[in-house]
Amino acid sequence: KLIARLYDESDEIIKRTLKFRENNLSLDEYEIGEFKTELEIISDESGYLESIDFKEILYTLRDMDTEFVLKIDIGAFVSRNQAIATLHYNEDLMDEKLMNILLKKFSIERERIAYNDYRFSIQKITDIALRALSPGINDPNTAIHCINILGVLLGKLGEIKGRYTVIKDENSKSQIGYEDFHFREDLYFAFYQIVHYGKKDISVVLALLNALKIISMSASSEKVAEIKDFGDYVYQNSINNFSHMFDIEMIKKAQGLI
Repeated sequence: KLIARLYDESDEIIKRTLKFRENNLSLDEYEIGEFKTELEIISDESGYLESIDFKEILYTLRDMDTEFVLKIDIGAFVSRNQAIATLHYNEDLMDEKLMNILLKKFSIERERIAYNDYRFSIQKITDIALRALSPGINDPNTAIHCINILGVLLGKLGEIKGRYTVIKDENSKSQIGYEDFHFREDLYFAFYQIVHYGKKDISVVLALLNALKIISMSASSEKVAEIKDFGDYVYQNSINNFSHMFDIEMIKKAQGLI
């Protein structure tokens, strides 16, 4: 039931992420325009970035020709005095006052919250798989179930196009640039610990390669190469742990299907 609940939670967050991106411009590359000056927005506290009020940021900057570029992801840990965004502009601005106003549009909490953070929700499923693989529990079937669930969720993420989101408002002269999607990193961080602890269990290795096949079936064309790269990573980390031809053949076959 816990795994099912975490799947539903992750699925809902990913759906919200997809809807948000559909309502904004998605790009593979983002180039900042030419501006005279930049103002770094510096966090005045430490914690996890829970949310960003994009509408309020654009409203605050509505009469200014600026680009507001975010430097961190929702869910990331922020330390005090860390730059979390940069405002690029030409006008003469009251820097300190404006920075304090913009800083209030970022919600930073002491504990990480999954509501807007699909990476955290996915991480919790990974953690269950790791506990199942621990020597004291040794429950590969639960780990495999988690791997299958992760494959379905990452398949949904694989449908997302573009690394950047550009957020605009017709009533604002400014825009927000946000590198909010890192599929290669999402793939790695969902699975790399499972690869490390499960690389000697043939059932886990095959489940990982099968999950990558599931992901590639849903992913956009530009993501398939990254999925194949990770398949090579799984293969190279595991193949030397097996000596019987049946195991080796099954691993090679599963890798070839990605």
